[in-house]
Amino acid sequence: YPFQVGDNVLVKGDTDEITVVDGVTPGNVPGTELITGGTRAQFSSSAIKVSIASVGNGKVVAVYQSPSVGTASVGTVTGTDVSWGTPVQFSANANWPEIVSIDNDKVVVCFRDSNYGTHLAMVGTVTGTTTTWGSTSEIHASSASWSYMAYLGNDKVIACMEVAPGGVYAGVAKVGTVTGNSISWGSQATFSSAQPNEPKVVYVGN
Repeated sequence: YPFQVGDNVLVKGDTDEITVVDGVTPGNVPGTELITGGTRAQFSSSAIKVSIASVGNGKVVAVYQSPSVGTASVGTVTGTDVSWGTPVQFSANANWPEIVSIDNDKVVVCFRDSNYGTHLAMVGTVTGTTTTWGSTSEIHASSASWSYMAYLGNDKVIACMEVAPGGVYAGVAKVGTVTGNSISWGSQATFSSAQPNEPKVVYVGN
């Protein structure tokens, strides 16, 4: 989905590719009033699920599974062009990665381990056009599918997931706290006793 990187630049994520669009009138809904089309730059030839976050200073980080390997690429936006750094593997077994930015050089990615079904998270540090990653932290032990995150400020994120312990679906959420290159998680809270089907979360302020 499109999101803003600079004053007049939107970045639209797509499978395998990214489009930078400038000339967007302030106040327009992203994707509905795009005035000038940008160039397309491929960052992978095998990306399946792509999630993108702006990390400031004209940079974005794209995470994706390729085909089941969790990979991250840093993109530098210049005008209506984007160039990509060397892809970095953050997990050998990652399904449906989701990324959120927590400041100008830190991101958090969550994903489902394709071998065990556990939901994991990692903190990434952006340096130039590459990323380095801390160790994995478990969000949910098993039977989890989709997960999405939002940044809450003060080095905290919230993750919501669709889980099915014992074959019974539910929607649950946890708050994570980032310390350096690691993240720890609080207690789990259920927000839906029915199958939520790819639940999304957004921060709306205090």
